[in-house]
Amino acid sequence: MGKELVRYFRSFAVKLIVAFMIFSIVPVLLVQRFDAAEREQGALMLHLAQEQGRLAGETLFPLLDTLTPRGAERIDSTARRLAEGGLSIKVLFLLEVTSAPFHWISSSHS
Repeated sequence: MGKELVRYFRSFAVKLIVAFMIFSIVPVLLVQRFDAAEREQGALMLHLAQEQGRLAGETLFPLLDTLTPRGAERIDSTARRLAEGGLSIKVLFLLEVTSAPFHWISSSHS
């Protein structure tokens, strides 16, 4: 009976150790996977924001380069068109044409 008890204890101890390892290692592995996925998602979101900013800048730069008070409407319509894709664009511009400066603000939200 003594050997059977020792055998049972060893078997139970082994099972307990294996259960402890499973319940401690699996959550650590899951947290590592979730952290890696979160970092990847953050990098993708940053890249998307940078690309959207570059697209908006390249689209609006030719219009801003030759801005006149009458041509400001083209920038407003272009900003509205870009906002249809989900961008939020604000253009703040100060043009000193004469002694009185010309302030122009355009804003478009999706």
